[in-house]
Amino acid sequence: SEVEDPMEKLRVFVNTHLGLVESNPDMAELIQVELRQSNKFMKHYENRKFHEYLDILADIVAQGQREGAIRSGISPSVAKRVIFGALDEMSTYWVFSKGRRGPLREICSQVFEILARGLMAGGQRDAAEEMAIG
Repeated sequence: SEVEDPMEKLRVFVNTHLGLVESNPDMAELIQVELRQSNKFMKHYENRKFHEYLDILADIVAQGQREGAIRSGISPSVAKRVIFGALDEMSTYWVFSKGRRGPLREICSQVFEILARGLMAGGQRDAAEEMAIG
């Protein structure tokens, strides 16, 4: 069944993104480290799929705004980059902390709660903690 609630969509997105990093650590390291060190690659590589990926986040934010779950003053365009930036940083941290890293999935609920509390309209914030735990 397809998820309808925008905050649940965000939770699924966070869990899926970090879950893919954890289940494919070698690929994650290639993307997080090797490709970014290539100036030529970073300058000339225009990835439409990456922009579509970010737009999923913008769509989630816009839906949440329409439904009153997400504050209206937040730009979906800014939010998508902030959310991706948080996921990207946690992925990079996990890739570099090989010897002391635990399961990346264990931090998914914390990442979701931080993001959700920042996005949610006033009365919705307490629900973020319940969703993160559940």
